[in-house]
Amino acid sequence: MLRAVEVSSLLVARYIDSRQQERAANATINRELAALKRMFNLARRATPPRVNNVPYIAMLKENNVRTGFLEAKQHDRLVAECGMAGLSLRSIFEVACTYGWRHEELLALRVR
Repeated sequence: MLRAVEVSSLLVARYIDSRQQERAANATINRELAALKRMFNLARRATPPRVNNVPYIAMLKENNVRTGFLEAKQHDRLVAECGMAGLSLRSIFEVACTYGWRHEELLALRVR
């Protein structure tokens, strides 16, 4: 475990390299880096400040923009088709449309 004053831009760059070698997605790494940035900024704004310096934390390029939005007619047609297959498929479809979740996220859902 490190103290905040021990965290440097070089150390963050090494962390990014190690996460990329673990095959973590750039979006995942960026969420982790965003949390770290937030912690440093909160510590700097505290009274009295808990850190004097905030290391530069470069964010990675993400290429996972969601595309392919449905028109109202397409949505209605898909709702009808999903309804014929069953309520569970219709529910998954509605959650996907409402929240914009990806199919992996939907399939991970569990009902208790």
